[in-house]
Formats: sequence, structure tokens, C-alpha cells
Amino acid sequence: MIQAIADNLVGASSTFKTLVHSHDINEARTVKTQMKEFELRGDDLLNKVQFELNNTFITPFDREDIQTLCEHLDNVLDALNSLSKRIVLYQPSTMQQHLESASLIISNCCLNLQIIAQNLKTVQKNPKEVLEACKNLHALEQQGDDLYDATTARIFSEETDAVEIIKDKGIMSYVEGCIDETYTVSKLVKTMIVKYA
Repeated sequence: MIQAIADNLVGASSTFKTLVHSHDINEARTVKTQMKEFELRGDDLLNKVQFELNNTFITPFDREDIQTLCEHLDNVLDALNSLSKRIVLYQPSTMQQHLESASLIISNCCLNLQIIAQNLKTVQKNPKEVLEACKNLHALEQQGDDLYDATTARIFSEETDAVEIIKDKGIMSYVEGCIDETYTVSKLVKTMIVKYA
């Protein structure tokens, strides 16, 4: 089920890249609807995990750790969906290059979360793959910070329209929040590895 949540997240991040590269508002709205479907699927998977946790006598990790991990994975999806909505609602006019960079970072983050999910079954015996993915997420989080700083500097030095400043700054806050949430997952997983080593 954790694998399914991560797979759903990768699908959503791929769809987000389509949204970012869309130059037609009607196509963008269609893609935004697809993003909502990923979010609803993620909510359904999270509910199934909660049900199984309440009805399973023995779990591979502490129930609380499984619950927290799945909730944070779902938070990434929620942040990605919120970001997609803001892009369609705000229709920023000068953010294309920055959003393309952001979509690439987010996609790579989600792929590393998928690697973590794929290797959770064997993480107690061989944590190498998971730890490498966590390391990658830390590097990607730093890339996200650099992108946020550079974009914010560009907004305030080059943009003269106050409305565009507000829109662009708001969008970048959602970008940063989404990337930060993936890094939160990696920190949680590293704590789990220490706990069960």
C-alpha cells in the first residue's frame, strides 16, 4: 500500500510536468482535473492504510511510523495538487522557466520517494538504497531552496506589476512547501532506519 501511494505520487508529478508545459488554458484546466483525481486516489489509499493498521495484529514497523509516513507522502500529493490549482488560477505570465525547473526537481523528489517505498521491505537488512534516496532528497531540497531564492530575487528585481509579484511569490511558496515535504519524508525514514537497525 505504501508502494501504491508512492506510485500514485510519481504519476501526479508526471502530470504536473504536463501542466507546467501546457500553453493552453483549457488543456491546463483538464490537467488540473487529472491532478485532483490523483489526490482523491491518494486519499483513498491513505484511508485503506488506516483501515489495515486498525485490523492487522502484526505490522512490519510501528503503527505510528507507518501512519506518519503515509500521511507525509499524502501531504506531498496535497501540496502538488494545491500548486497545480494556483498555477491554473493565477496564470502567471513570466514564470515558465522557473516552473519547468521546479517540475523537474519535484519529479526527481517523487522518484526518490518511490525508491524508498520499493525498498522498505528490505530496509532493515539492507538500507543502502533507501539511504541513497534520502541523500538525493536532501540535495534536491537544497536545489529547491536555491530555485526559490533565485526566483524571488528575480521577481522583486525585474517584475513591476504588483499583481504579478503577488501571484509569482505565492506560487513559489507552494513549490518550496512541496519540495520541503518530500525532505520531511526522508528525515522520517532515516529515523525509522535508526530505530529498527
